[in-house]
Amino acid sequence: MNKLFQCLAAATLVVATITPALAASEVFLLGTLYKRHEQVPAYNVDTLVRIVEKVAPDVLVLDVTPDELRKRTVFPGKIEYTHGIFPLMDKRKFITYPAEPAEPLFSEIVESVKSRIQQFDKEQPELSASFKRTEKNMYAMLGKHWSSAARVQDDATSEMIDASARLYAEILGPVKKDADERWDKHTADMVKRAVSEHPGKRVLVLTGIRNRPLVQRNLQGDPAIKLVDMPAWLTQAGF
Repeated sequence: MNKLFQCLAAATLVVATITPALAASEVFLLGTLYKRHEQVPAYNVDTLVRIVEKVAPDVLVLDVTPDELRKRTVFPGKIEYTHGIFPLMDKRKFITYPAEPAEPLFSEIVESVKSRIQQFDKEQPELSASFKRTEKNMYAMLGKHWSSAARVQDDATSEMIDASARLYAEILGPVKKDADERWDKHTADMVKRAVSEHPGKRVLVLTGIRNRPLVQRNLQGDPAIKLVDMPAWLTQAGF
């Protein structure tokens, strides 16, 4: 009987030792700038590609739709894909996941927001124009702050962009808030799926800088995910 207990204790110890390694996959959550990459020398598309190569992920979760991933075509503003990520995917093998929803969910979310914004612009043109000016000024200030790729991912950036996004959703009402939550939860769910299907693999998530704060909140607290401190990692890596 004692021998049986010893064997069970040993087996429990082995499982306890192995489980944490399997349960926590490294996830790198990197915000991208779309066309603004052209205006931020410290975080241009070439730098983004070098960061991806340095991370050396097994899995990429990209803010594209399934159809865009398959056809390698994206919205024209997403220059990091056409000029950087897609060419890199042609040279290196990655497991890839599309973070954006397929149809009809894509159009359901996008069209609901588009319709609400058009209504808001028509009903409250002065407030709409004021917010657009504020948004433009915010990115102008952030552009000065972004002297390194690490700073693009830091708390100052995240808090400012998150506050702006929350305020806009509050002004526009539940349609915008619900759309933001559904969109970014979908991204987080795809990340969780990637981690679940490839335990222990290194996962790199690319998402628009405006979406990064909410995606991060959706991933925090998941025992299967070890979120990498991106500002610290990028600084240590020389970015």
